[in-house]
Amino acid sequence: MDYLIVLILIIGSGFFSGLTIALMSLDIEILKKIMYTGGKGDSSYTALDSENAQRVLSTTSDKRKLVVTLLLGNTAVNASLSIFLGNVVGEGIMAGIVSTILIVIFGEILPVVFLTRYALYIGAKVAPLVNFLLLILTPLSWGLVYALNKLVKDDDFKLTSRTEMLHDLRELKNNPHSDFDELDYNIVDGALNLKNIPLEDIMTPRNEVYRLNYDAILTNELVEDIKSKGYTRIPVFIDENQEIYKGIFNVKDLINEPFDGKPVSDYVKYKLIELKPDMMTDDAISHFLKCINKDNKTGHLAIISNGKYWEGIVTLEDILEEIINQEITDEYDHSDKSSSDSIENGLLVIEEYGNETNLVKQN
Repeated sequence: MDYLIVLILIIGSGFFSGLTIALMSLDIEILKKIMYTGGKGDSSYTALDSENAQRVLSTTSDKRKLVVTLLLGNTAVNASLSIFLGNVVGEGIMAGIVSTILIVIFGEILPVVFLTRYALYIGAKVAPLVNFLLLILTPLSWGLVYALNKLVKDDDFKLTSRTEMLHDLRELKNNPHSDFDELDYNIVDGALNLKNIPLEDIMTPRNEVYRLNYDAILTNELVEDIKSKGYTRIPVFIDENQEIYKGIFNVKDLINEPFDGKPVSDYVKYKLIELKPDMMTDDAISHFLKCINKDNKTGHLAIISNGKYWEGIVTLEDILEEIINQEITDEYDHSDKSSSDSIENGLLVIEEYGNETNLVKQN
């Protein structure tokens, strides 16, 4: 009979020891992630993992009460085990060695290794039993838990920082079993770093900006000049110093429309967004989207102004470059020759129809 009781107590010791390590190692935030993502999309967690996480969460919500309860159970079992082992193996050095080996190997090491390997699955299976122990041992654990809460304050919840998130994603990218590749990482890296990039770092400086005068007349010569630059959207200004901006001239509005002799002002249908040079790029995206959604006549181009004078322009393409961490050869990046070539190869050309001059789209 004593042998059977010793066997049961060894199993009980292993149960409490293994569960203490296994359940305490399951982070609540990780369990929530498993519960919400398991079985969805490309998650590595299954729907069963999600269900198991939900069961374990009910058990680990109060970790101090959990660890006190499990340690109380483990202490009671080990104390009983020592008594019954003494009856089985007797007294003396050999009895001590045998009892130590049995407790350490079968009551500590093996259960901890096994249960931590399958912590989520086993934790979910034994959750009802653990909840029962939490309930019946409350009279014993309450005082200890109360004292722990007074002596050891909980740390403030810490959110994952951008740096930590990028580290995790870098590890994911370098994992040969992951389909998260270099481009995926660059996009996330660029998006997360937008918060640290002011617009003045990515804007096209004023002295490099091609612009039109609000009162200028569209002649063949002016349109040829516009065509040679290759820009789709051009900021429009008024007065001699060109300090007052009126809007955006969209070259596409000239397609199949007679323009010869008309003023630039007839084609200014798109508003300019004004942003500060110290505005961070992520805030600029939100401002762009808000303006575009509110008014579909707002162009994807912003004037960068310090309140006294304008310093340059920023386009959505500039911001996109920062997100994907790659240079995009857009209309404000290429030379006059490449601009002209790109237009001749598929954008806009001038054709003569009698006395009218039009811009037409090439096929």
